[in-house]
Amino acid sequence: MSKILLNDDCCDAPRAVISWSSLHTADFELRIKLAESKRSHATMLGVLSYDADERIRAAVADNPSTPGMTLLRLARDKSEDIRYQLAENHNVP
Repeated sequence: MSKILLNDDCCDAPRAVISWSSLHTADFELRIKLAESKRSHATMLGVLSYDADERIRAAVADNPSTPGMTLLRLARDKSEDIRYQLAENHNVP
């Protein structure tokens, strides 16, 4: 199982390790910080773009580091708030 080493301002601990498979069940505060961080890896943002919580998906949609393909998929999200966030993101293709 792959692990993610978190060592930037995305979490309270100086270093944290989380598995990719447990990212969706991680605590909300960690997921939102990861979704908002410009330093988050493209793959992590892609995983978070499927999050059940609309607030996490909105943060991914607003993140300037989110890859274009993920932004295009989020454009088909059922939530109007997600699509609004995309309209605010200057990196949308």
